[in-house]
Amino acid sequence: MRYIYVMGITIIWFLADAMDLSQVSLAEVRAKNRLSEIKISDQIKGKNVTNFYIFRHAPTSLNRKGIVQGCSLDADVGVLDSNDKSNIIKLKSLGFDYLYTGNSKRSYTTCEFLRSGSAVIDGSWLFQEQNLGLFEGRNREEVKKDPEFIKMNMNPNYKIEGVETGEEVINRMLLGIELVAQPNTTIGICSSTCAMNWFLKWGISDYSSTFFSISNLDVIPFKYDIDCKTISFPFADKIVIASSEVSALFNIENCVD
Repeated sequence: MRYIYVMGITIIWFLADAMDLSQVSLAEVRAKNRLSEIKISDQIKGKNVTNFYIFRHAPTSLNRKGIVQGCSLDADVGVLDSNDKSNIIKLKSLGFDYLYTGNSKRSYTTCEFLRSGSAVIDGSWLFQEQNLGLFEGRNREEVKKDPEFIKMNMNPNYKIEGVETGEEVINRMLLGIELVAQPNTTIGICSSTCAMNWFLKWGISDYSSTFFSISNLDVIPFKYDIDCKTISFPFADKIVIASSEVSALFNIENCVD
């Protein structure tokens, strides 16, 4: 069953091969540790492969003001400039078969921009933004300098009351990826800076690295081998340099011919 969100209306779309993510509980996610089961590989060995693209949502008014949104602040996408519109066109050209979002309006709206043909949009908390608790609503640059945020950003198990840990974010995202993967399909996942950072840190096996600079509509491409339960990043060997340099790797220009 698919949930299509159009102008605030929920339409239920039945597909025989679709995975109903609404039935996945928090207890189930915690019981399935995908950090130890899904591996990173430099090559794809199986025959059943899914092309994934995790991209950051289009900019909101709070993004423009440098305010951390997380889960509690649900600003929708704001006015798009020419660069945003260009990136949306390039992302859309990837021809997504399925688009997955978290539970925010900005994610749904972004996916609506990218949907074409019979592509299906599905919302699930498995792909939602990281719950940042006490950091939400604050100035982004101030948060990045906060000692508690720095500790959390460098340790996936560091727990702050009311804030989701990095391990919790990665585990639910990996479970979501495993559940939605289908052979020979192209799937887009609309996410946020912090969630993408954790996914990337897991992908390069370096949690001590700096906070990567990921702009709105930047994208991380990867392949998921369904048979072997492995993920392959096309540029993993390049992500060992400073974030100011590595950020250019995420630009859609590097993912679309």
